[in-house]
Amino acid sequence: MNLFHGVFSLVLIVISIVIGIVAISFTSVVQALIYIAITIFAFGCVVYFYCLKCPCRLDSCGHVLPGKLTSLFPKRPSDTYLALDILATVIALAIIIFFPQYWLWKYKILFLVFWLLLLIGTAEILLFVCKECKNAKCPVNPKSKRINEC
Repeated sequence: MNLFHGVFSLVLIVISIVIGIVAISFTSVVQALIYIAITIFAFGCVVYFYCLKCPCRLDSCGHVLPGKLTSLFPKRPSDTYLALDILATVIALAIIIFFPQYWLWKYKILFLVFWLLLLIGTAEILLFVCKECKNAKCPVNPKSKRINEC
């Protein structure tokens, strides 16, 4: 698997989050620290509810880091994603994305760069990482009707 797109997409998304932190810190360092804590917790939720279910996480994770982080969490069966898994993941990602919007909007260039990097990172994931992923149970994987190959 070509890991470039997985790592590149995460780097773009992390940079967008850092831009959110910077925008918040212009108003309040405390609120920026709260966003950092919320983001770490929400990312942990994504790893727990989504990545931990992936049977490919330890040997062929396209993002590398989330797959390796799953070893820090209690084991979960690599099975079909439940509605709770998807809902928790969507909520966690929504919090990471939408929390800094109030502050970003005050600095239009930061707002635009945040969304540009986030959208490019998301496109990288959907167009390249998901396309090569072998997790047949992932609801985002276009090959999800096939048997797991990892």
